[in-house]
Amino acid sequence: MNGTMLTYLAYADDVVLLAHDCEELQALPDALVFETSRISLAVNISKTKWMKNSRAATDMEEESIEVNGEKIGRVVEFVYLGHLI
Repeated sequence: MNGTMLTYLAYADDVVLLAHDCEELQALPDALVFETSRISLAVNISKTKWMKNSRAATDMEEESIEVNGEKIGRVVEFVYLGHLI
C-alpha cells in the first residue's frame, strides 16, 4: 500500500503477523502478547504457528520463534479464515 508494508492482518480473534525476517518476526508476537495482556486477553500459544514464505537459501531448521519461552511450531501451510496459505 503506497510503499507501506503491513505488519499484521486481523479479523475477529484471528491475527496474521508479517515480517521480513525471523528477528523482526520474533518481536511481533512478543508485542502482541504484551498488548493483549494489558486488556486481559491472552494469546493461545498452542494455536500459534509460523511459516516462511521465501526462497532464500537459509537453513530452516536453525530458525525458531518463541513467545514467553514457548517455541512456536513452524508449518509449511496454514488455513486462515478458511483459505489455505
